[in-house]
Amino acid sequence: MTVQSRKDLLGVFGLFTVGQLAVGALFSLPFGPVHGGDSYLSIAERFPDLSGTEWGYGGYVIVLALGEALGSGPWFAFFLQCAVVVGAASALLSLGRRFGGELAGWTAAGIYLLHPLVTQWTSYLLTESLFYSGVIIVSWCLVHAIDTGRPWWAPLWIAALLVATVRPNGVILLGSATSVMAISRPRPLNVRLVLVAMAWGAVLAAGVASPALSTGSESNYFGPRAWAGEVVWNVPEERIAMPQPAVRDPSNAAFVRYVLAHPVDMVELGARRVWWELKQVRPWYSQSLNAFTAVSMSGFYLLAAIGAWRTRAATITLVVAGISVPFMGLITMTWAIWEGRFGWWFLVLWTVWAGVGCQTLIDSARRRIASPSQPSTSP
Repeated sequence: MTVQSRKDLLGVFGLFTVGQLAVGALFSLPFGPVHGGDSYLSIAERFPDLSGTEWGYGGYVIVLALGEALGSGPWFAFFLQCAVVVGAASALLSLGRRFGGELAGWTAAGIYLLHPLVTQWTSYLLTESLFYSGVIIVSWCLVHAIDTGRPWWAPLWIAALLVATVRPNGVILLGSATSVMAISRPRPLNVRLVLVAMAWGAVLAAGVASPALSTGSESNYFGPRAWAGEVVWNVPEERIAMPQPAVRDPSNAAFVRYVLAHPVDMVELGARRVWWELKQVRPWYSQSLNAFTAVSMSGFYLLAAIGAWRTRAATITLVVAGISVPFMGLITMTWAIWEGRFGWWFLVLWTVWAGVGCQTLIDSARRRIASPSQPSTSP
């Protein structure tokens, strides 16, 4: 490890520590694992005797089961999540430096490690922390594989496959990585489009057939949630009126037919779902938290827009957009979640854009200060 690498790791760990202490104080979280609403620990106790739905979270369940075998599933998962978060922040630092500069890198890592709406999940025994970190690490691997011209670089696909086991929507990440790699290759446009179509055809087929996405309570199937007008899962106040199907078939195949039959209504429903994840403000939050959220997220999106425009022709924007759009599409087709944690599936990557945007503004201000306008010399 070089001197610079040690300095970077020390800086990242310092930000991580500050972020965890701050979010612990703000949200009254104890040090150590926090049990979430989903009982992954009880599922891990039955491993490997899992249902089809439970196998969709198999990667996380295995982490807990391994921890139980070593003495404590919750503490093993907690320390693993902390370590992977530090690794993901280091990847953001690297990406920010690569496409913006030193300030861009530290801004990207800082947002990820310090913003309470994302860093709060590090302690929870939920899939979010490992999934967010995994998305970042896969994105770093994608950039590296594209820049070095190594589409079959083993660490990329090993990381993508591991992350895909953490949550059922991990299959979307696999489709995104495959599509981004196909688009980046120097092939004729029609060949690249065919490869992308094949990748997403495979994802759609997997989604329709997968037990993780087609078993469990019928009330949680995509179709019933769509014609119920469900914007946010189990928040009836946010529902909207939707056309009712002639046959209430809860299968995923029937849901695809429903979407094709009512595209305009589904666009409105989907837009509301995505907006819910993007705004992050919640009616049940305190006024102070909502004010902080509104201001911080508005600044974040402004910086991200500047950074996206600045890097519009760079590899990072292909990667970030190639992962963000499919995840947004998934939220459109399913539902938003009341805490807004689904949005951070892709917003963790927008921190790189925000870092580049911050670097752009600072560099512009420095140039203006260094080159003040000269007074006129004309008579």
